[in-house]
Amino acid sequence: MLRTGGFPESPGRGAARMRKAARIAMFRGVLKNLTLRRTADKLTPGKTTTLAGVWGSSAALIAAALGKIRRAPVLYVALHPDDADDVADDMEVFSGSAVQLFPAWEADVSADHVNDEVVGERLRVCSLLREPPDERDEPVDLLVAPVMALLQPVPTPEALEAAGLTLLRGAGLSPEALCEWLIEAGFERTEQVDQQGEFARRGGIVDVFCAGMTEAVRVEFF
Repeated sequence: MLRTGGFPESPGRGAARMRKAARIAMFRGVLKNLTLRRTADKLTPGKTTTLAGVWGSSAALIAAALGKIRRAPVLYVALHPDDADDVADDMEVFSGSAVQLFPAWEADVSADHVNDEVVGERLRVCSLLREPPDERDEPVDLLVAPVMALLQPVPTPEALEAAGLTLLRGAGLSPEALCEWLIEAGFERTEQVDQQGEFARRGGIVDVFCAGMTEAVRVEFF
């Protein structure tokens, strides 16, 4: 007898699916908690609300749930960068939603550090926050940052806009002009782009790896 269909699910994948379903069910249960809902109603600008007995991963769970109940973005401030990483992971696991992590510099940053991944990630988050919520490429409903990250300077929305270059089809920008702009902006010219802050040109093709991006983009001139 011939049976059609996919391969049977592996035990490991089946267990992972069950754990995910259990987490979703638990989170939905937390959202229905009357005490938590009353707490969410007390969250108003200019006032402080204190929750006792919240520690460890439960703090991330409660914060994500409050944001969901209030339908408002949440900024979770952690004491240490390592704590921020753990909280971001917990929030994503419990809520099933994407979490943005705003990292801190571990040293002074100058214009020569354009390829620093931390600088790129900070610029990416700042750029997301500058955009209207309905125009963002990624949601910023849950944002986690260590205290140090919030004490360090960030560019203003006006500075972000002024430092950018918008490429439009038919705009008349030449490859030479683009390369000149990239060099003035602190990018390093290489034979092949491997990391943020680098660009490479081969004839009418320019590859650029911008800060805050996960991969390079290619610009072709005809």
